[in-house]
Amino acid sequence: MPRVKGIGKRELKKQTKANIASAFADRGLTSDKPIHVENRRAGSVDYQVVKFIDEDKQAIAAIYGSLKHCAAIWVKEDAFLRIRALLPDDAAVEDVAPFRRGFQWAIHIKSPSSVLIPLIIDACVTAGLDRLTRTIERRELEAVRAEKRADREAKKSEERRDWREVEDATVLK
Repeated sequence: MPRVKGIGKRELKKQTKANIASAFADRGLTSDKPIHVENRRAGSVDYQVVKFIDEDKQAIAAIYGSLKHCAAIWVKEDAFLRIRALLPDDAAVEDVAPFRRGFQWAIHIKSPSSVLIPLIIDACVTAGLDRLTRTIERRELEAVRAEKRADREAKKSEERRDWREVEDATVLK
């Protein structure tokens, strides 16, 4: 973590997290889907989750603190695969899949003006839009299937006979 004269370590970390959050929000202004950043807490850990405004279940990324660096951006596997080749050799990347928070990789940011921040944001938003498109298509397909299933059930219920309405003429001789 770089030392800046007149700025303490805590303030540098706060600035970095604020820069990342505002960069995500700014990217949401130019994206097809608006993005918002909301504060969350898991036990004693405070973090920020980045989501599309109209899709509360679709997380794009998360912004966590980092012990050795200024901040960490937690990303999903598909976003990480987009930026893996662009990461420098000295990048600090950690596997966070065992924590079961919905993200697979943490990319640690070493300064508030890191060149990695826009690369990570673009990859996360692009991957998030792709995931959201697939989700919307799947929801539409499930709605069509549910409608067809309801039609089949209605047709079968019309064909079924009620045992109380069967006439005595059908008794075997």
